Amino acid sequence: MRSLENIQKTRIFIVFLFLLKPFIFVWHLFVRFFLLKFYRVYLRISKAAKERIFVNRNRFLFIFTHRYVIHISIILAAFFVGAQNIRAQEATVSDLGRNSFLSALVDTENQDVVETAESNTATQSSSLSYIDSTGLIKAVQPKIGDVDFDVDSGVAESGSALVRTNVATTTISDKTRTDVEYHIVEGGETISTIAQKYKVSVKTILDENGLKESDFIKPGDKLTILPLSGVSHQVKSGDTLQAIANKYKADVDKIIEYNQLASADDIHADEILIVPGGVAPPPPTPPKPVASSGSLAAVKNFFSNDAPPAAAPSGGKFQWPTSCRRISQYFRYGHTGVDIDCEFGDPIYAPESGVVTHAGWEGAYGISVIINHGGGFSTRLAHLQTLYVSSGQSVSRGQSVGQMGSTGRSTGSHLHYEVRISGAAANPLSY
Repeated sequence: MRSLENIQKTRIFIVFLFLLKPFIFVWHLFVRFFLLKFYRVYLRISKAAKERIFVNRNRFLFIFTHRYVIHISIILAAFFVGAQNIRAQEATVSDLGRNSFLSALVDTENQDVVETAESNTATQSSSLSYIDSTGLIKAVQPKIGDVDFDVDSGVAESGSALVRTNVATTTISDKTRTDVEYHIVEGGETISTIAQKYKVSVKTILDENGLKESDFIKPGDKLTILPLSGVSHQVKSGDTLQAIANKYKADVDKIIEYNQLASADDIHADEILIVPGGVAPPPPTPPKPVASSGSLAAVKNFFSNDAPPAAAPSGGKFQWPTSCRRISQYFRYGHTGVDIDCEFGDPIYAPESGVVTHAGWEGAYGISVIINHGGGFSTRLAHLQTLYVSSGQSVSRGQSVGQMGSTGRSTGSHLHYEVRISGAAANPLSY
């Protein structure tokens, strides 16, 4: 077995030598005809140099071939660098290359010049040379009073000069809204910030959404935002464009132009028109009782019998107790009812038929009415300013029982509305 391996290795070695022969032949040719001849020439030249210019006989070569010449060169270089640092001074950009050897060779016609392009209006400028006429750089310095610092310009390369040119800029203006948008109120937003965001007036948002300045908005509320300050109007049968303009104190031509109407007669019933610059007319204020002088008059006003008509049935188990539906505080732990924020003097209605068990002053509730509806249900209407009912009186559903006020521990005109079941407070919105 080993003999077979040795035979195999021998064959491989023979093949390797056979393949190596051409390279050996080329190497022998190179050494014989090139390397050896070159070495012979080198020996002859070296021998002749030693005989003719021997180092010990030539003072010039002796100096530059001395073993300490490197040390001396390093010392001289360090001394030169130190001297230059001691003499160093602060240099400005305009001094760069001022005294260089290259600047002396450069022709004055090929000097670099920095030019500042002038604006469209003619400006007077004075040329200020920072160096003499043989220097490298010249600068054109315009008068400070004539420079327009608001002009946007770029620097373009032209030939051998850097030229400051005016670059056209494009100003992107805000896109004009043409459609009605809907905004979902987020935390921390107010009517004012929303109006500023959409570039409309605060009154436009209030009028379009049926709100008043004292109303509250909360996160999640959906507000209608008109494309510009004004009001929207739904055309009714018999409406004319002139009547609409008079109602909102607007201009007929602006209404036609904005809504792209062919003429003043080009309106149809149920069509929604945008009235630019229109102002919604104020809502009619409810009549308020006239107070007369004297304590007896105040008592008569407190227990007034001039109650407004009952409210129309609204469906559901309990009648909504007032004319608006703005809730400023909801039912929660520590707050046993809901606060309904309406105007001072708005009517208060009985939520359901029943018997008045209390009508008068009730501590922090101020002037309040408590109605027993039977079946364990009772309601409390608090912070009133005027009463139309008295204790023991039977009331019907929707009957006016008083006027909204801010008596007791109250922070502004509102109604505190409670629903109780067997004496325990319940969420009025569930009933």
